[in-house]
Amino acid sequence: MRLRKLPFLVVALSCGAALAQESAGGPDRPIHLRDPQLWGTPSRVVEPMYPQEAIARRQTAVVEVDGVVMGSGVLADVTYRPDSPASSAFVAALQEVVPKWQFYTPVGNDCMPATQRVTARVSFEFVGDAPKIFVTRTKPERSTPPPKPFVVGRELTPDFPRSMALRGWEARVYSRVEIDPAGRVVDINAKAYSRNTKQPIELAEFEKPVEFALGSWRYVPAPAGTRGSRFACIDVDYKLRG
Repeated sequence: MRLRKLPFLVVALSCGAALAQESAGGPDRPIHLRDPQLWGTPSRVVEPMYPQEAIARRQTAVVEVDGVVMGSGVLADVTYRPDSPASSAFVAALQEVVPKWQFYTPVGNDCMPATQRVTARVSFEFVGDAPKIFVTRTKPERSTPPPKPFVVGRELTPDFPRSMALRGWEARVYSRVEIDPAGRVVDINAKAYSRNTKQPIELAEFEKPVEFALGSWRYVPAPAGTRGSRFACIDVDYKLRG
């Protein structure tokens, strides 16, 4: 009997706290509710098989995987850099699984995906007699601001569109939320990206519930004397349980 995959959401929040500074959130410095330290790091890794011939020889290797993070979270324009010409078997093992990896997508001040290359370092090693695989990544240059509350209430969680769940489609939705000094939502611009489709009509099925839900959230009022809107970048992952 085939088990039915159940949909679930991952919203870019942790315990209702955003990583934001009091001075952030203007037109040029939006508040990012996804920790920028995560940008370019893997959110889902399918581990490759350790090549059997390499196990027999107790061969180790390091392969750097380099690519551009797309809006859907997958890597494009991927290159593999093994530490030696003798490591081709390890490259072949990675080529089987890297298309299934997911990364946290770097975003710009418009809250939309920004083209940026990232590098993950995959080590094939032995721990005692056991072959092991470790995935690390280069440390981001930016620092993380201290946690401060920004979202004070979430009345609604975006629904997973039934039609998309039945098709087995996943997506990532990026939103730019405009908030007035009182903490009220003025406008929301959401854009969905999916490896399943690029059709605007179908992607709108993911965008509509995000815009509806984020508009109901309650945000911390701006400091006294603040004029003009603040902007927050909020991304939502639509995933299916495996």
